[in-house]
Amino acid sequence: MITLPKELDAKDLYVDMPACGRLRIRPSFLNGQVVQCKFELGKAGGCLCAMLDAVTKLFSANLQMGIPLHEMLDKFDGISCQGAGWDDGVKYSSCVDAIAKKLRKYCEAEAMSNE
Repeated sequence: MITLPKELDAKDLYVDMPACGRLRIRPSFLNGQVVQCKFELGKAGGCLCAMLDAVTKLFSANLQMGIPLHEMLDKFDGISCQGAGWDDGVKYSSCVDAIAKKLRKYCEAEAMSNE
């Protein structure tokens, strides 16, 4: 498992989910790689927020154990719920689908800009 420094470079990404509120995706980087990621909803409390906190912890632990980001994002793709919506012209079928699509798009854009 990777030992992380106290401070990491991070970026805030947002998706507005009609049924769930504003989703904040906060990847943190070490040497250009995502090593931690926090997911939060604008609506406080509730079961969904607790589940998203659990997903955050598992997601970050997997990254730190060396599981590739793209493998985890592939697992999130297409998961659907009643809270589907559109943001910036992209259809998201759930909060975790939004995490996968938004984080993948950001990382791909960053990789292209670093070439």
